[in-house]
Amino acid sequence: MDFSDKIAIYSLIGTMVSIFVAMYYARKSNRYQKKVDLHQGVFKKGDLKLSLFGLDDSVSGGFLDYLILAGPIKKKPVTLMPVPIRIENVGSATVNEVEILISAHRSLRVIGSDALRHEAINTSKDIKLSYSDTGYRQNSTLSIDHVNPKLIINYEDAFMLNSAFPLSFKVEAKTKDDYLVTIPIHTLITTDYSMAVYMRDEEPLQRSLKVIVIDTSEETLLEQLNKYNNAAEKSYSPPHFLKRLFQPRVPLEQFTLIEFNESGYCESEGDFSKVDLDNVTMSKGFMLKSGRIITAHSAVK
Repeated sequence: MDFSDKIAIYSLIGTMVSIFVAMYYARKSNRYQKKVDLHQGVFKKGDLKLSLFGLDDSVSGGFLDYLILAGPIKKKPVTLMPVPIRIENVGSATVNEVEILISAHRSLRVIGSDALRHEAINTSKDIKLSYSDTGYRQNSTLSIDHVNPKLIINYEDAFMLNSAFPLSFKVEAKTKDDYLVTIPIHTLITTDYSMAVYMRDEEPLQRSLKVIVIDTSEETLLEQLNKYNNAAEKSYSPPHFLKRLFQPRVPLEQFTLIEFNESGYCESEGDFSKVDLDNVTMSKGFMLKSGRIITAHSAVK
């Protein structure tokens, strides 16, 4: 190795050392700047979380694909199901100019409560509640001036369960020859329920689910599920092997199930038969591609 080769090697080593030293000080400078930014609140961000019925993140706060309400539905006085909504800022910064739009089909008859309860020392001010009826949908809007970090707001909506159907029923129809025939129907009748949260300088938050109300006055939920699942299996035609092979995988639809019985009602309150949420059973389940409804008996509340 001659003198020029040694010079080249030493030069390469010196260049590499310079690069590593520069990288070290750059990373050290970035860490220091990040600490300064954190101290000054540059990276602080609000993070609103919504949940229904006090349900946790294991069931997406109650916002799965479906919400199934099953129990003996009363017409006089009509069944009223309270829907407690929890709004919490789990972030490190205040969220300003919050508007929460809750929308449901008229068949659910959304009922609002003026009582807002604050479970934090730093309470938000200027909370306003308003309603609008578009004919087919009823909307309630919760306007909040600001939501401080760790602030929890509990708001109670409610469903009037006067449009409930069993999972299986029969209808009579006449043929072209004027013969009367009975047709068994096995179906899920759903109603949309959605929430949208709008905030200043933040991306909107969207939540939605389909509500199914099942009347168990004449048949238990288990009996209805057995009939429905048997019918679903008989009518299901699995796709061809090649189609299954190349078809993208679609996750199974999930649901939250809230069950109550006659003893699950509070004492009659005027025009309503109110369900006592302390006497309901909450569980979760999923729906197979065949349409079968699989329930899980583990409580999720």
